[in-house]
Amino acid sequence: MTQYELRDQDNRVTIAKIIDGGGPELVKAGRAALAGTPADRTEFLKTGRHEAHAKDQAAKNNEKPTPGKDGKDGKDGNGTGTGSGTNGTGTTTGNTAVTAQGHNGSPLATTGAGDHTTMIAGGAGTALAAGAGLLLAARMRRAGAAR
Repeated sequence: MTQYELRDQDNRVTIAKIIDGGGPELVKAGRAALAGTPADRTEFLKTGRHEAHAKDQAAKNNEKPTPGKDGKDGKDGNGTGTGSGTNGTGTTTGNTAVTAQGHNGSPLATTGAGDHTTMIAGGAGTALAAGAGLLLAARMRRAGAAR
């Protein structure tokens, strides 16, 4: 393998790490780069990933707040909803609030972990996938050099 092929292989691994867990625009641009030419991958790494990330951030900032975060979700827990699945459609109405037996409905104590646990677990998964990709790339390089 030539140095250019090896560099492109490294770029593929880097792009895969970048799009793992990225926003929809970042994933879309990264997949397009992976399917494109080596020049497309280089361009994505130089500027494309930053542009796609900026689009994801802009979309995230323009999202409507989720129920519960703006205080307008209906305190009583009563609500209606519709849905469809593979077996048909359905509508539900009623009390969606759930309270443990013997309690007054006050929230349980928190551990302070919040949403960070999910982020840490996602980061660990990303690191594991990245490590596996780098290991594969190193083995492929050694196998190519041995020929």
